[in-house]
Amino acid sequence: MKRRVGVAFLTLTLSLLLLSSLALGDLSGELRVSFIDVGQGDSILLHASDNTDILIDGGPRAAGPTVVAHLQNEGVDDIEVLVLSHGDADHVGGLIDVLQSAIPVESVVYNGQHRDTLTYLDLLAEMQSRGLTPTPAQIGQTHAWGELDASVLN
Repeated sequence: MKRRVGVAFLTLTLSLLLLSSLALGDLSGELRVSFIDVGQGDSILLHASDNTDILIDGGPRAAGPTVVAHLQNEGVDDIEVLVLSHGDADHVGGLIDVLQSAIPVESVVYNGQHRDTLTYLDLLAEMQSRGLTPTPAQIGQTHAWGELDASVLN
């Protein structure tokens, strides 16, 4: 059930980000979506034409170097938003390396559910060392990140 909620949250987030640009009639901008091969789990980079970068999940801990290398190869100079679909290790483990890298992260949005696993606690410690406080996604919230807008529906 928790996995379904995470997948639904991720799908909803992607759909809203893509549809918001179309609904506003802004067809001049581009949104590039990269599905990073992290093996088990997910990691998705959204890159808007205004250089807004959103990273959704990071795969398992062993995928951290792969995610960081992908970000560097894509020329990501900062991450405006880090989205945690849910706290399972195969979705957040690789984000530890991202937070330990030189790439600045401006904000974190998560599903509002904490985990007591070692991987999740290590991730929280890395966020805290960067001064990041994760914002729980709540029904009715709207977010504007550069050219991209998202609304939390569920």
